[in-house]
Amino acid sequence: MKTHNEELTIQNIKGIGEETALQLNTMGIHTVLDLLEYLPYRYEDYRLRDLEEVAHDERVTVEGKVHSEPALMYYGRKKSRLTLRLLVGRNLVQAVFFNQPYLKKKNQPSRYGDGDREMGQEQADYHCTVFPGRPPRETG
Repeated sequence: MKTHNEELTIQNIKGIGEETALQLNTMGIHTVLDLLEYLPYRYEDYRLRDLEEVAHDERVTVEGKVHSEPALMYYGRKKSRLTLRLLVGRNLVQAVFFNQPYLKKKNQPSRYGDGDREMGQEQADYHCTVFPGRPPRETG
């Protein structure tokens, strides 16, 4: 069963003339549905992924808990590098942030034994994108 978007050609959209339609047709876009489902060449998927399911050197977004004290180093007057370790499942991942020294105060490891912070404290969970490089180390 076809939907309304599958039947509409892109020339039905206001502002798309013959010339633009020809350019879109060369990209494989012929209907409104094709246009809605088209992903750009440099599309980056930021959905959370499990490290067990990804290939080596694949860029992924993970969620974890800050494992150890963040290390902040300054290079010159305005350049800095913040390194922290995240516990993602059973994997220990090193995350590096450039020129964002304020993140050190926001990302301190939990000091409450059970790995959770007390009510009122900032959440220990952190989202980051892991870039290709060395494979993550697995913790015991």
